[in-house]
Amino acid sequence: MDLTTSNSGPPTLPVLPIELLREIAQDATPGELQRLLLVSKAFNWELTPVLYASICPPLLDVLAVQQCIRTLTRAPHDLAFGRNYAALVRSFTIPRILMRDPSKQERERKERKLMRRLLRAIEAMIGLRHLRMDHATCSPQVFKTLVRSGPRSLRSLDFSPHFLGDIAPMADGSSFDMLLDLYPVFPELVALTIDLSKPDSDNPWVAPLVALLENRAAHLRKLKLHMREATLVRVFQKIPAWSQLQELTITADEVPLALFPPAPNLRKLKIIPIGRVEMTHIADLPQDALPNLEILVCPYYFLPVFLPDHPKAQRPIRTIRLDGAFHDEVNRSGSYCQFIYQAWEDIVEVLRCVSRSTGPVTDLGFCIGDLDMGRISEIAISCGNVERLVVITDFPPKNEADIARFGETLFSHTPNLHTFILSEYHRMWFGASDPPGTFPFARDVTKQLSWLDSWDKTSNVLQRVAFTRTIIWDRHDAWRSTETPEHMPSHRMVDPEGQSEGTDEDVAIEDAL
Repeated sequence: MDLTTSNSGPPTLPVLPIELLREIAQDATPGELQRLLLVSKAFNWELTPVLYASICPPLLDVLAVQQCIRTLTRAPHDLAFGRNYAALVRSFTIPRILMRDPSKQERERKERKLMRRLLRAIEAMIGLRHLRMDHATCSPQVFKTLVRSGPRSLRSLDFSPHFLGDIAPMADGSSFDMLLDLYPVFPELVALTIDLSKPDSDNPWVAPLVALLENRAAHLRKLKLHMREATLVRVFQKIPAWSQLQELTITADEVPLALFPPAPNLRKLKIIPIGRVEMTHIADLPQDALPNLEILVCPYYFLPVFLPDHPKAQRPIRTIRLDGAFHDEVNRSGSYCQFIYQAWEDIVEVLRCVSRSTGPVTDLGFCIGDLDMGRISEIAISCGNVERLVVITDFPPKNEADIARFGETLFSHTPNLHTFILSEYHRMWFGASDPPGTFPFARDVTKQLSWLDSWDKTSNVLQRVAFTRTIIWDRHDAWRSTETPEHMPSHRMVDPEGQSEGTDEDVAIEDAL
């Protein structure tokens, strides 16, 4: 179907098929879409739903936030074609409202007025599927409106509520009494993120949010919990099972694994510590828990819990990222935990668990403070099935000659290894020298190529290698290098959502949403 027809002359933009125009619009920026709306009435009619489908106002642009909320609350007869723009919204990030009036009284008056508009906008978003709120705007009044009058179509909720110790007053004058006897039920919700990490005593948010978890426990597929151990224990005790859950991220000071609810379909688990947990505080996981776990991201000292030396506790884990060690060769980005000063002996001992997986483990990443290149075989003998190995380290190799011998010390034990990444992200993050942030041989192409040539005598499977994040080597007919630009990469601590950590499993879960 065409937007318009033309009897003569070459095809021009106005005669594009609607389907093709929509494809183009999906890749356009909001600014480009706004200009396209002015081309014609036909363009305006077709592309307005694309523009308003996902709204994320700029964080500090007060005028943009005001204009956005005002537009969403305007009556349909005041808008083009009599449309209800709020009803077009499918994904909405509630903006942080920060007025800049010098008068405190005037600033608070404007914030209250804008918050009232925001509440009306939420009520009008009848087709909303994904909603994200942070503690600056997630007040009891906003949550109550969402529960009582919000869209029934909501499928994903990212929730970081206003906490008791926050010094900033709630712009809408909310009271925590509004949370009493509030039992949220979102009948379509399958993805949920809750941040209750602030150590408030008797937090009034706990009861309604635990009730929400309890109501949707049998339907959730993706869950992120950021909370203290006491709250996490309460959650685990209330949930009988997570029968549909496929992906779980837990950020906590301690994780009560002994209370872990049954999750037979869980495929991906991330455990992100708040501080360092003592080994003596790690409880055992029930032997029959997580029978289909495939991807594990956790502190290194948790690995023996998930892969114990017990025949009834074997799990089909295929990907392990200890301390969040990850490297994205395409985007030259990575992740790691802030506590990466693990001793060599501890890492060697923990990696002996890898062979216990029935996966087997084919993708392995770990962090280490000082990598002893001459003893790499102690790690290699536990990685016989590994196809991709990422090592994030802090100090340059003590003896570079040991790298040339990796053919015998590493690759002879890992016959399936096609990708080997050595990364210095921790040094880059803290600005170490030699040169700034990287290893001495980071840009020495001649030296790196000589190492690769020596490895070729042992391994013909190896296809991709990096000695630092600076240069990536790929084997085609011969080894070819791709150099990273001089600017600093985008570093991050172990993510809570690791956008660059996408896998087929992530895609499958997102498709399900």
